[in-house]
Amino acid sequence: MMRHLLALCFLVLAGAVVSAEDEEMSMPGRQIDELQLSDAEREALDLQLKRARNNPELNPDLYQGDIMLTDEQRKALEERKVMNDSSYWWPKAADGYVNVNYRFAAPSINQTMVRRAISSWETNTCIRFHEITSADGKPHLIFQDNNSGCNSNIGRIYFWNGQPVNLAPGCLTLLGIPVHEIGHAMGFNHEQSRSDRDDYVIVMFGNILTSMASNFDKRGTINFGVPYDYSSVMHYDSYAFTSNGNETLIAKNPYGQLFMGQRDGFSFMDKRIANLQYNCTAVYLRNCGATTDPCQNYGYYGPNCKCECPPGTSGTNCEILIKPYLDALVSTKSNNSRTITTEGVVTSPGYPAPIASVDEYIQIITAPACKKVRLTFTAFGLISRASASDNSCYFQQLIVRRSDILASQPYCGTEILSGQVFESVGNRMVLHFISRLNWVRPGYSATITFVQDQTSPNCTSTTSASTSTTTSTTTTRTTTTSTTTKPTTATPTTTKPTTTTPTTTTTSKPTTTTTKSTERTTTKPTTTTTKPTTTTTKPTTTTTKPTTTITIRTTTTTTKPTTTTIKPTTTKPIKVNNGRK
Repeated sequence: MMRHLLALCFLVLAGAVVSAEDEEMSMPGRQIDELQLSDAEREALDLQLKRARNNPELNPDLYQGDIMLTDEQRKALEERKVMNDSSYWWPKAADGYVNVNYRFAAPSINQTMVRRAISSWETNTCIRFHEITSADGKPHLIFQDNNSGCNSNIGRIYFWNGQPVNLAPGCLTLLGIPVHEIGHAMGFNHEQSRSDRDDYVIVMFGNILTSMASNFDKRGTINFGVPYDYSSVMHYDSYAFTSNGNETLIAKNPYGQLFMGQRDGFSFMDKRIANLQYNCTAVYLRNCGATTDPCQNYGYYGPNCKCECPPGTSGTNCEILIKPYLDALVSTKSNNSRTITTEGVVTSPGYPAPIASVDEYIQIITAPACKKVRLTFTAFGLISRASASDNSCYFQQLIVRRSDILASQPYCGTEILSGQVFESVGNRMVLHFISRLNWVRPGYSATITFVQDQTSPNCTSTTSASTSTTTSTTTTRTTTTSTTTKPTTATPTTTKPTTTTPTTTTTSKPTTTTTKSTERTTTKPTTTTTKPTTTTTKPTTTTTKPTTTITIRTTTTTTKPTTTTIKPTTTKPIKVNNGRK
């Protein structure tokens, strides 16, 4: 979620402009301290950078960074047992609703943001939260700020007492963070912990802090048939627990990289799975006087007595599928994400006009089969690395992924030189661009070419006469009818002795010249044709080696290793011996 942490300072910096003199300054080595900011802007920026460096959702002392475990849960994990997570769900009342009490441990906590998160849960599910002022000897949530970051237990852990939901000040800058922690308290696990996660993401263990690798364990989860959701508010950021500043999670669908770690709030699939987990649909159907859920394509019957439809669908019952769920999300994220399948030029938006807006997009370059992508940069200029964010490309960066499943370092400043070349592994290359700051820089421009892939085992070239023969041709004017040819394949020839034709001499240098023909064979790149009147030759099978020479005179055709004489007055087909007995 690091890429979302500057949301507040973006508003402050939206009008920032670089002077002409500043634009002329050398890009390498520029530090954020040199940017022309007011004291207030610099303070806001520094605060957000520190938060990005010290993500409060990633506490190294807690399971998966923000999960507190009971002794039973910890023991189950140590013994590699699958916990029965349903036993930690909050109970349903007789009317089908789920009632959860809560209280604030101290008035210093940002209650407004917590209440907004609670309202989001109530609006989209059948869970109802009830505020109490003191402990009442019953299960409830305690929202508190003890500076331990953002964390919670998984599900209801007590039958007679309250359980903490810790929300330090840095946890209440984005709505999705308290929504996420309440999700844990309601029994939600992290999305990337799903049992089927390896079908959707690649965990880059080489980029993960060694002591934190266990945070990427899979768990036996109850998924209710809901597909994996890159945009879930419960998903890790792609840089979670990184040891070197590179990505720790790679989406197998490149577009998924745009959404991992979002903390804006519920995704559609989050709402669907919450309603399935607590069987909210039964409550809505009863309240609306309906008996069956008519919704299709992962839609669900909602509290407003109608189908709630996922992005990419339409119709009363979500019955019309317009595009897949992730593709529909991409179209709402940025207008600049696209797939490129032709050679040409690829640039940042509006290049060479400066980048003056916050944006993030994916450009997927796909070459034809047995080709690879060659990307040659002609210009590159982004905001330089910032020492305040551990010398990272935090404000603007371009990630060049030579394959859609290979991680790559981010580039910024002028780190990609003019003329620098990148080649894909396979036939796809992915460009992932991020601009987190309204600050002008020219961007990038590069040329796309598709070149033959000699490394793929499925793309080994097949040697044949048509692909391995280098030919030079000389044509002269003469009054005779002699034609001398070194062909790779015998060609049906008919001759009219009295015709005067240009002499064509063809020399072929084949690398491999074994050709098998079961029917009629024609040799290219040269073909000599003389209008026939009496003779037709139909070879049935012809095998010619590179050393075979065919000499054709006015009345005689000589072929080695076999010789055939053609008489002009003969009308019978000539059978060519192919050397078989």
